[in-house]
Amino acid sequence: MADVCDDTVGLLLGDDEKKLQRLVNEFGRVCKMRKLTVNVEKSKEMKVSKNGEQNEINISLNGRRMEEVNAYRYLGVDIANDGKINEEVNHRIGEANKVSGGLQKLWKKRSVSVEAKVGMYEGIVEPSLMYGSEVWSLNVHERKRVEAVETNCNVRRIDRVRNDEISEDVGRKVV
Repeated sequence: MADVCDDTVGLLLGDDEKKLQRLVNEFGRVCKMRKLTVNVEKSKEMKVSKNGEQNEINISLNGRRMEEVNAYRYLGVDIANDGKINEEVNHRIGEANKVSGGLQKLWKKRSVSVEAKVGMYEGIVEPSLMYGSEVWSLNVHERKRVEAVETNCNVRRIDRVRNDEISEDVGRKVV
């Protein structure tokens, strides 16, 4: 009996439909040779183009057509068929807000040092927000939304430091 490859993630890229179909056929052949069965119901295909063209492509595996999707989550990152990342930014902001919300009670406690709060932000919230950001190309609106997460956390805001403390740090006297 063949094992089912339910949890295997394969990313196959082709310049056109024919090349992609050849890659999928080869993938299916190799899996069969190794006595593995690919679950076609869980397999997806997606055409990526600058303008999100809606021309259907027809890719099949083992004689069954694969489902075509407009977005796909790969290694925790949402990839959209139009090449834009607004859904991924929305997802990352949502994840950071969830984490931040869970830390709010702790951050409001005066017994927790600012250094500890900043450490929590940098170690927990920021990675949740910035995961996969190495490949982002943000527009102005998306950049402002990402920057707003930090402000909403109320951890690093400069208004938490009094003017006389800032002046003392830079060696000026407050009048």
